[in-house]
Amino acid sequence: MKFGYARVSTPDQSLENQIANLEKAGCKKIFTDKASGNKALRPGFNEMRSHLRDGDIVTITSLDRLGRTSRLLLQLLEEWEKEKIHIHVLSLAMDTSTSAGKLMYSIMAALAECERNLIRERTKKGLEGARARGRCGGRPKKLSELQVKRMIQIYNEKRLSLKEIRLMYGIGKTTLFNYIKNEKKLSE
Repeated sequence: MKFGYARVSTPDQSLENQIANLEKAGCKKIFTDKASGNKALRPGFNEMRSHLRDGDIVTITSLDRLGRTSRLLLQLLEEWEKEKIHIHVLSLAMDTSTSAGKLMYSIMAALAECERNLIRERTKKGLEGARARGRCGGRPKKLSELQVKRMIQIYNEKRLSLKEIRLMYGIGKTTLFNYIKNEKKLSE
């Protein structure tokens, strides 16, 4: 049987194009995930694996949809090869039922991991550069410095409960405690 597998990394991304391409390729059943490619816990992928039998074909639109590390990709190839399960990668017109396809798969697995590492390095350097220019990442602070000082004063006076303080400033428990912790660090 020909199975399809589609994956995007984040919930706000769309699976539509991958699914359309997998349907066009003749996949009888398509499994999907909205999760990182390097996470072992992918429910759609794990469900697909439970359906696989000798002679089945797993079709993906590109190699990085299956996984991001060469170790994982090569482990899948080896495991599925024993079960006579083949991988078909549409973007590369690659099929692991042939020797050339297996070789290409191995090379592309190494390249996929290299690409992932390069992205990680560029992101790290970009964040370091932004910090050097005085820019901080993350969500902007919800409260101004004056609001934080006033909130800490109310907290220290113990006139209101934590819940009342949180409701007054429209923040969650963790955010409140982070402000308190940061204020203590500054006063030390």
